[in-house]
Amino acid sequence: MNFNLIALVCLILILVVLVAVSQGGSKKALPVKRKDFMTKNELEFWRILVPAARPLHVGPQVAMSALVTTTGKLDKSARTTARNSFDRKCVDFVLFDDAGIVQLVVELDDVTHKAEKDAARDRLTTQAGYRTLRVRRKEAASVGTLEALIAAKLATPGAVQPATPFLEAVK
Repeated sequence: MNFNLIALVCLILILVVLVAVSQGGSKKALPVKRKDFMTKNELEFWRILVPAARPLHVGPQVAMSALVTTTGKLDKSARTTARNSFDRKCVDFVLFDDAGIVQLVVELDDVTHKAEKDAARDRLTTQAGYRTLRVRRKEAASVGTLEALIAAKLATPGAVQPATPFLEAVK
């Protein structure tokens, strides 16, 4: 009887392993497809923003999770709730210096932007220590106009500090 029980357990284990292996090898492709990196409006704006932002560098479509993180010792639920407010969102552009420090978040306000959501996003980035420049496409028709908007926003109080001293070490 012991032999039959041992044989049955071994057979069950073998079947479990075979099922696991067979499922691992037949993974279906995820339902994903390529999409445009920037909208037509964002690309046109980027072409004006790059020369207007000099000597700063322009990073388009930056994940907010690359800019913002949670603070303090939160329990898992509170941390998840906080991260859910930003971790799947992107900002249109960031302007950063040679040390890699983001000096300004730039949002191109067009028909896809909603005032209430934009205000909540601005509160979050401000709380994290960023200044945000919101620009309507018509306001930034030239490099000179956009340069003036950037300079004015950078001159406002609220100096941006690096998140860690790491970048200071690599200068």
